[in-house]
Amino acid sequence: MLESNLPPFPVWRWTLDEYHALVDQGSFDDERVELLEGWIVPKMTRNPPHDAAVVRIDGVLRPLIPSGYHMRVQSAVTTGDSEPEPEPELAIVSGETEDYEEEHPGGQDILLLVEIADASLQKDRRKTRVYAAAGVNVVWIADLRSRQLEVYSGPMAASGEYQNRHVYQVGESIPLTLQDRGHEIPVERLFSRKRQETP
Repeated sequence: MLESNLPPFPVWRWTLDEYHALVDQGSFDDERVELLEGWIVPKMTRNPPHDAAVVRIDGVLRPLIPSGYHMRVQSAVTTGDSEPEPEPELAIVSGETEDYEEEHPGGQDILLLVEIADASLQKDRRKTRVYAAAGVNVVWIADLRSRQLEVYSGPMAASGEYQNRHVYQVGESIPLTLQDRGHEIPVERLFSRKRQETP
């Protein structure tokens, strides 16, 4: 839960319908926020390295998308009727764009979900609990500062945890299966060669 810094007085947890009503009223037109576990929280400020990483990883994954799926970029996903509605950087989802004109894709629709972390690594790790509870099969967190990829798989909905977590470093390749077709992706393809920061 995202409760460690709550103020010492009653606070309001928003439902998904209430959050949508606020969005429809234009309450967040000038702000970048998302709904996580009932809290309306700010999204990470987008900077050039982050945006470049979105384009780079999109370019690596898009040619691998199987027939009957498409890529969503920085778009919301639904994790339940009254649950969080996070906005991952990338998600490969089933169907066509028109299939989601009335509602966002849910966990069962998502083949692969990607979060890109610069200053948001701890927040993105907490979000894996939301994705596990929703049944998202595979989640990537691309850590731009350490130039490594965290891969979560085997969601356990009841506990909100993943059975498997593996960290891939530069020099290794990530095994990725999309609709029974296997791929090997070198980690260095996901990260900038100009940025060699350490954790």
